[in-house]
Amino acid sequence: MRKTKEERQQKRLLLKLNKLSQFSKALASHIVRGMPKANEVEIRRRFEICQSCLHFTGESCRICGCGVNAQQQLMNKLSWADQQCPDNPRKW
Repeated sequence: MRKTKEERQQKRLLLKLNKLSQFSKALASHIVRGMPKANEVEIRRRFEICQSCLHFTGESCRICGCGVNAQQQLMNKLSWADQQCPDNPRKW
């Protein structure tokens, strides 16, 4: 049975809300821990691992929805030293 346009839109919305929820939890945890930052070497190491992962879209992780890049910036989960890969088993 084919899904209607409305059903597809609802599914996309639920996926976005789930990703937002997961990111919010990670951000809150990161703030509580004092926002520790990874150094550039660690960020690059993590990024290289992500690039070879099936869940990497080229911009984000399909599992947690977080943006993934090699830059040290606030909204880049790779730059948060206290965070881990969401895959099972964890890759970093």
